[in-house]
Amino acid sequence: MWEDALEAARAAALKLREEPLLGFDIAITEQGPVILEANPAPSWTLHQITLQMGGKDIFREVISNLDLPASKRNRALERLEAA
Repeated sequence: MWEDALEAARAAALKLREEPLLGFDIAITEQGPVILEANPAPSWTLHQITLQMGGKDIFREVISNLDLPASKRNRALERLEAA
């Protein structure tokens, strides 16, 4: 149900446009994916273990290159550093 989970996360992110950086906790049920919560300062620990590299470094580069107003991009970078 990976594609369904991505679709649910994208739809939720569009409803929460004021938040520049979100991490979603999603449960897979018999009826499909269900978003449990959205975190404005998600944890990067699992990503770092899986990739064997610093997740913050990867996301810092991605966020820095997003086509967003500087204020939103800076807010996302601040939240990343605080996570």
